[in-house]
Amino acid sequence: MQIFGLQTMSHNSVDFRPRASVAVTMNSPFKTAPRMTALTTSQIGKVGETLVASQLMLASGGRLSPFLPLADDDGVDLVLLDKVTAAALTIQIKSRTDVDNKKAQTVEFNVRRATFTIQADAYMLGILLDAAGQGIRSAWLVPNAELEDVSNRRPDKLVLTPSAKSTSNDRYTPYRCRTLVEVCERLLAAIDSRA
Repeated sequence: MQIFGLQTMSHNSVDFRPRASVAVTMNSPFKTAPRMTALTTSQIGKVGETLVASQLMLASGGRLSPFLPLADDDGVDLVLLDKVTAAALTIQIKSRTDVDNKKAQTVEFNVRRATFTIQADAYMLGILLDAAGQGIRSAWLVPNAELEDVSNRRPDKLVLTPSAKSTSNDRYTPYRCRTLVEVCERLLAAIDSRA
């Protein structure tokens, strides 16, 4: 068994030796790691959040600094700090990997009322990831101040069902963005209009 060590800034050695309780031995029933056949909804959400954070930082040329909260209890998945104006925006990101209705090409995004707040600098960003999960097919950037007006209201949540069809002209069309560069441009325009 190979032992890995790490020298820390405090010059204390950290031991990465497998502990008996977690070491896999030849007699273990787990010869290989279990196979996953599909991403979980939590994984899809994390992929979307990190994709959006990194792409907005790149698209803004570093002007926007993204911060991912350790917990999203308040419906904030991403905080964006504008380095030019020191303004901050919050975004709740809803990620999907496929349409829900094949014929209409609609995607359903649900925002829980328990985490929904109306703030001038808060947005809901729904994204439909591409087939490889490396980019987006479509995105919808909706200011929280307008979210209730364009959603189907349920007692416990707000439901948005935009169409991913490029020819659609539904109530979500004004919020549709084809790329995360377009999302970035809209966010920067909103920041600059308030400065």
